[in-house]
Parts: sequence; C-alpha cells; structure tokens
Amino acid sequence: MPGVDREVVRERLDRLLSEVEAIEARMPESFERFAAAENEGIRYELEHRLLIAIQALLDVSTHIAVVSRARPLETYRDGVVALAGIGVLSHESANELARCAGMRNVLVHEYAGVDQARVYEALREVEVLAEFAVAVWEWVGAGE
Repeated sequence: MPGVDREVVRERLDRLLSEVEAIEARMPESFERFAAAENEGIRYELEHRLLIAIQALLDVSTHIAVVSRARPLETYRDGVVALAGIGVLSHESANELARCAGMRNVLVHEYAGVDQARVYEALREVEVLAEFAVAVWEWVGAGE
C-alpha cells in the first residue's frame, strides 16, 4: 500500500507475534495459578509481554491509519477503528481490537491497582492479536 512502511509494519508484527507466542507458552492454566503469590514474577512477565504486543498493534494501526489518511486520530482506539474504514479489518474485528487500547492504558497508568482477573482474561484472548497480525500483513501484501 502506498506510504505504508512495510519494514516498520513487519518488525512490529514480528514482535507482536513473538510476544503472543511467549504468552501462550507461559500462561498458567487457571486464574488461581495466575494469581498465586508464588507466580508474581510470571504475572509481571505476562503483563509486560501483553503491553508490548498491544503497543505493537497500536503502533501499526496508527501508522497505517495516518499514511492512509483514514481520518483524524485523537486516540489509539481511533487508529484501530480506522482500519475498518480502509478495509484492513472488519468493523467487528476493529471494535474488538480497539478494546486493547483500554487495556494498554490500564497496564500503563493503573499498574499499582490492576485488576488481575481483567488482565488474565485479556491474556487468554491474545489470539486476536495474532489474527490482527495476519490480517494486516495480508492487506499490506495485497498492495504490492
């Protein structure tokens, strides 16, 4: 696609997929195990990996939306939603993924009091991030 920096997109998507893979490999099988005091280090690792994966999604979304002149962006959420308007994602997928911007803000700004059940649920749904990476790369490749 014109204006899209394929190398930047590829690097961010590779990092996103790497983080998703690591999350899936390290994810405790239950919330009780996740929340257990002895798993504090794993929780911190998984939260950080989730934050990196979400930030990669937001970086890619913003880049594509801006270079595609989709619409003015005021928030990270706007960047994700804009991808539906230019045909990268379905409206349903874009709205589902836009919730990631909220989780990013929770992890960054509310780190002292993060609801661990909410984080656990987000971690259990990381496959949507991998699906995002596939959809974006297919769209970027279609412009060749």
